[in-house]
This record gives sequence, C-alpha cells and structure tokens, in this order.
Amino acid sequence: LPPMPTLPLRAAVGAAIRHLRGEQGIAQERLAALAGVDRAFFGKLERGESNPSVETLEKVALALGVPLDVLFAEVERQRGR
Repeated sequence: LPPMPTLPLRAAVGAAIRHLRGEQGIAQERLAALAGVDRAFFGKLERGESNPSVETLEKVALALGVPLDVLFAEVERQRGR
C-alpha cells in the first residue's frame, strides 16, 4: 500500500495549481481568466476550499499549458507521494 497522504486532496490540488502557476509567473487573476473560471472561485480553489470538477481541472491545466497528468503528478507530489 502507498503511504497515507500528508495533505488533504483539495488542499493538494490547490497547492499544485499555485505551484505550477508560480513556476510560470502567471498572476492568479490572469490564470482564472485564461481558464474561464471566476476569480473568486479560483482563489477558493487554490486555498483548497472548493471541490473542482474534472472539467474545471482540465481548463486550468490547459490554461497552464500542461497536460492533466502533469497537474495530477504535482498533486501527488504535494500530497507527499
């Protein structure tokens, strides 16, 4: 069995998006606009306060210019796996 994650999934998703956004130097407002996601919702997403749909995650990944597997790999890295 894999080790238990150290970070809850929603928090890890937010941290992964924040990390990838930071690597590219994209402002939160800009990425929200590129993804077609409400900026207030996007803030909640990055703080781990919302539970995004798979469609929303795909929009964010496309806006970041990365495939979903890269986003999910970063989520797993944030969870300590």
